[in-house]
Amino acid sequence: MKLTKFILFIVVLSAPVFMSCEKDDLRQDVPRDEPFDDSWGRGDSIPLVSRHYFRAKIDSKVVVLQDSIQNYISVFNSTRYGICDGDSNIDFMGFATALRPEVQNRNSIEIQFLKCVPDNATPQERAASIYKGAYPFGSTEIGARVTGVLITWTDDNGNQWRSRPSTGAQNNYRFQLTEPLTQESPGVGSDYYIEGVMDLDLFFGSQSIRVERGEFRLKMSDF
Repeated sequence: MKLTKFILFIVVLSAPVFMSCEKDDLRQDVPRDEPFDDSWGRGDSIPLVSRHYFRAKIDSKVVVLQDSIQNYISVFNSTRYGICDGDSNIDFMGFATALRPEVQNRNSIEIQFLKCVPDNATPQERAASIYKGAYPFGSTEIGARVTGVLITWTDDNGNQWRSRPSTGAQNNYRFQLTEPLTQESPGVGSDYYIEGVMDLDLFFGSQSIRVERGEFRLKMSDF
């Protein structure tokens, strides 16, 4: 009995010794109670955390827009601009997707696919007109409508800078979908998404700005 008590006494004394030797792996240098950084979600070193985004250097400034970050939302629509080649059975359509602030349309990007499609085409047939590959630049101007893609950047003053119709080859422009129009996951809020790259000049009157190394993954729907 005495021997048992003696062993228990040794175990009780030894336990703190073993516990005190245990290594603490928790970091102690983590800053605390720092003020909220309002620039989070913007800038050239900002990680992409949203499934849908646009990133580019515009007029020498890095721009990162992300769906559901900094009150940005995805907007998409279809617009009928008229008929194609005088044929009342063929519509000149614009299928657009945009990332913009929820309240004011400032510092936003819109990509619009301009297509001639039969007026009785189904939504699936209209969606099938968007393909993987390079696109020329089009226009919605009355009397000078051109199929292709139309890029619009709205700056922080509300000025809308647009691409001009051309192939872009002479100026090393490009707009390319790197993946075909892809079925979106359930619950995302759109039927499809597009993914691609762009490099081009945008124009506001006689002024121009450069869009460099643009990349995006954006929602598409409402065909």
